[in-house]
Amino acid sequence: MGGGSTVVATGNIVRCYEKEFKEMGIDLSQEFKEAENEIPIRLSTKEIQASGSRAIYEAALSLGYQMEAMPKAIDQQKCIKCGLCINGCKQGAKWTAKNYLNQAVKQGAVVRYDSRVEEVLIDQGQAYGVRGVNAEDEFEYEADKVILAAGGLGTPVILQNSKINNTDVGKNLFIDIFVNVYGITDDVNQLSEPPMEFVDLEFHDQEGFLLSPFINRQKMIRFIEAGLKGMRLKDKNLYVCDASVFPSSPGMPPILTIVALAKKLAKDAA
Repeated sequence: MGGGSTVVATGNIVRCYEKEFKEMGIDLSQEFKEAENEIPIRLSTKEIQASGSRAIYEAALSLGYQMEAMPKAIDQQKCIKCGLCINGCKQGAKWTAKNYLNQAVKQGAVVRYDSRVEEVLIDQGQAYGVRGVNAEDEFEYEADKVILAAGGLGTPVILQNSKINNTDVGKNLFIDIFVNVYGITDDVNQLSEPPMEFVDLEFHDQEGFLLSPFINRQKMIRFIEAGLKGMRLKDKNLYVCDASVFPSSPGMPPILTIVALAKKLAKDAA
């Protein structure tokens, strides 16, 4: 799917893990600025906020919580407040990584849909391409540099199939399970605004929370952010650029940080 998880995300754009990466020797300050200038970010406003969320937001402020409007990559003039951001935005109001794909195609990149990379081709410790399958046949592509970005669940599997000489691959998978507290009242429902309109950033490392009208009627959903801790690749010409390089769960929406990492890698690998 072109655009990946940004297509089914809720448009939340915040800096996360900036301090932690800097302590690891990765300064993303410039890349964060570049990404924030490219992505149309705007704080959630009353134009798209429902009355129920506003009421809880104001109550939280009265109790001393430092609630803030969530930074959203949503064109509020196009948003119809259907609350179905995670299904993909039919209105085209939400920014997605397809914007970057379109720019890449204009620069000559080729996007292969319906194709699944299964392993990296490696010879004497040097990556030289990938092997995979599509709807019709198997394929191989050779390249001077190979960058994996299949996410915290996909990238480790590809690396394992590639027989990467690294004992960390496939280990230390972590999940970030949300504790959801629900309330039901008259005249308030989940289809009246984009999910996650407010956020408490003060305690996000321990007990911060997001304020959202979203409820799954059939079952409680566990929202999972997956990653691979401590992965370091020694094979030449092989890079990983997705949430699987996070050493732990950031506990916040990671989209902006992943974009910043991609920018950093693009500069270093060029």
